[in-house]
Amino acid sequence: MNGIGYRLARRAAAVAAAVVLVTPLAPTAATAPVQSSVDFGKYPHGMTTSADGSKVYAAVQDYGQGYGNPAVAVVSAATRQFIKWIVLPAGSNARYLVAGPTGNRIYALVSGGVVLIDTVTDSVSAYVPFPAQPLPFPNWMPGEVTDLAVSPDGATLYFTQYGPSTFRQSRPGRVLVFSAATQTFTGVVGLDSAPGNTFAVQRVAVSPNGNDVYVVTGGPPVHLDARTNPPSIRGAVTIPGPFGSDSNALVVSRDGTRLYVGAFQDGNVYVVDTATDRTTATITVQPGYDSLVQVIVGHSAGRLYVAEFYNNGAPRVAVVDTNTNLVSGWITPTGVVDIWSIALSPDDRTLYALDEVSWATNAARLDILDNIA
Repeated sequence: MNGIGYRLARRAAAVAAAVVLVTPLAPTAATAPVQSSVDFGKYPHGMTTSADGSKVYAAVQDYGQGYGNPAVAVVSAATRQFIKWIVLPAGSNARYLVAGPTGNRIYALVSGGVVLIDTVTDSVSAYVPFPAQPLPFPNWMPGEVTDLAVSPDGATLYFTQYGPSTFRQSRPGRVLVFSAATQTFTGVVGLDSAPGNTFAVQRVAVSPNGNDVYVVTGGPPVHLDARTNPPSIRGAVTIPGPFGSDSNALVVSRDGTRLYVGAFQDGNVYVVDTATDRTTATITVQPGYDSLVQVIVGHSAGRLYVAEFYNNGAPRVAVVDTNTNLVSGWITPTGVVDIWSIALSPDDRTLYALDEVSWATNAARLDILDNIA
C-alpha cells in the first residue's frame, strides 16, 4: 500500500501554568551540509548508532526478499559503506532500535518480541517474546508494542503497548519492564488510572537519572516514577492546544530539567518543566499541520533536532536553539519523500537520516549529512 494512508498507518503503528508561545524568527541559512548516501532495502522504520558512534543500524521491512522479511542494515560511520544485514524473524515488523549504553548490544523492537543484537559480531544473540496481554473477552485482539527505551545504566528497558481492542471498543494500554541482565520481562504498568485516552500508547523516554519515564498516549503524556518495579503513575503532563495531547515524539534534555514533546498534527514542540510537569514554552517548528516524527537532543548543550515526517514530500530537520526556543536553521536531505528516523554522531557534526526515497518503490536510504555544527 502506497501514499499518505500507508505512511500514516505505519507511523500510527509507530503516534495549567501560563504558556509562553514562542514564534520563531525566519531561520538564518547555515553552511550547507555535505550529503552522502547509502541505499539498502525497502520500507524503512527505526535507526540508532552504536554507543561509540562507529556504526549505524537501520531497520527495514524488506531486505530484498519481499515485504515481511525484516532486517537491520549495518553501516560503517567511518567509510560510509554498507557492512551487512542482520536478519530478523520472518513475518515480523521491524520498528525501532535502541543502543545499550555499555556498547555491546542493540535492541530491535519487532512485532511479537525484542531481538538482542551483539554489536561485536553484529548478529542476533537472543529473541524474547512479549508477555501475553490479558484480553477482556475472547474475540478481542492484543495491542501492538510500539516503542522502546533503555535506562541510562542499561539495566532496564521500557516498552509501550497499545491496549486490547475489538470493533469500536478498546481498553487502556500498558508499559512493559524488561531486565537486560536476565533478559526477561519483570513488570507491567497498566495505564487504567492515567487521565485521558490511554489506549494508543506510542512513544517512551527515560530521564538521564533513570528515575522518570514518560510515555505519549492518545491523551496527555503520562509521567511514571521508575524508582520502583513496576513503576507507578505520578500523573499527566499538561500540554495545551487541540492537538497537544496527540503527540508522536518526545525526549528529555540531558540535564533532566526539560521534556520536549512533539505534537503529531500541529507542528509544535512543547517544552515541559519536569519539576512541575507543566508546559512553559511552545516551539513552532512549522505552523499548521506537520507530523513531527522524532525529537532528539544534541550531545552538547543548546541544540534540539526535530524531524518532519512528510511535509508535502519535502521533509526537513529543524535545528532549535534551546536557549531561545527558536528554530535557528534547517537540515534538508535531498531526494527523499519521508524521514523515518534521525540520529547524531558523538561530536554532533554529523546527522544521520533514515529516509524513504520513493512512494512508488518504498526504497530506503541512509543519508549522512556532515558539517551540520
